[in-house]
Amino acid sequence: MRITKYLRVLDNRNEIFYEKVTEASDQHVRSKFSLRVVFSGNETYILGSRQITLYPGSFLVINEGTSYTRIIHSEVPVTSFSISFDPEYLDKFSRSLKSKRAGDLFMPYRTSENEDLILIDSMYTLTGDMEYNIMHLKNHADKGLTDQFMISQYLQHLLLNYCKIYNEQLYSKTSKLHQNAKNGVRMDIIKRIAMAKDFIISNHEKNIKLEDISNVACLSVSHLIRIFRLIYDKSPYQYLIQVRLERAKYYLRNSGSSIQEIVNMVGFENPSSFIRSFRTTYDITPGAFRQVQL
Repeated sequence: MRITKYLRVLDNRNEIFYEKVTEASDQHVRSKFSLRVVFSGNETYILGSRQITLYPGSFLVINEGTSYTRIIHSEVPVTSFSISFDPEYLDKFSRSLKSKRAGDLFMPYRTSENEDLILIDSMYTLTGDMEYNIMHLKNHADKGLTDQFMISQYLQHLLLNYCKIYNEQLYSKTSKLHQNAKNGVRMDIIKRIAMAKDFIISNHEKNIKLEDISNVACLSVSHLIRIFRLIYDKSPYQYLIQVRLERAKYYLRNSGSSIQEIVNMVGFENPSSFIRSFRTTYDITPGAFRQVQL
């Protein structure tokens, strides 16, 4: 297929990259802080000993200085999009979060006035304001980024939304576990649980076990379940089922694959268990859901 790609470098030195390919390999790249999504297909990232698969409906955060390898090997085109932030721009943003002058505007996005902006390599669900800003940013990038002020607003809101997601999903909840623990201990817990979550998402179609997840996170099974449930309000197994169902919804909306094929692609044991879980969760059968999307 014809390779489609562009790299837009903004006045503030942030970078926007778009690519639609079936094959790609970036080896041992030293990253700026970046947000990455795919709109179709999937791409694999290797970060140290971790292998993360990025699918539509999620976004991946890679921290500044992280060395990664990115691989695309697909029979169908993979559409990927990423925003890399200039270190000085990110530093100014971080200082604005800690500024007392920011007042209530930034309160949902802050950890505390004395802490730096915390950034970790992990995946998150792409929904709501985060999805809205990324889609509008892509539309502007497709047209050549003529309105730099508007682009800057979208970039700032992307960072604000990421901080909000991070704080609500991870940081504020882990504070309940170790109220007297130092920040370094809490960060270690956050990283371990993020690794467990990313492993589940990246391997949802496989027959993974609790022991596999606990080994990745370097936590005992009981400790993993307790912390995971506190943060995500469900057990690792329940989270796995949720990921499988979300992937199934994507295939029902965007492919002509049969129910049996979707069952195989997302990791359910058989069509009966898939249909039962889908109907229990969404109050509609997969077949009826597909008809509604047509």
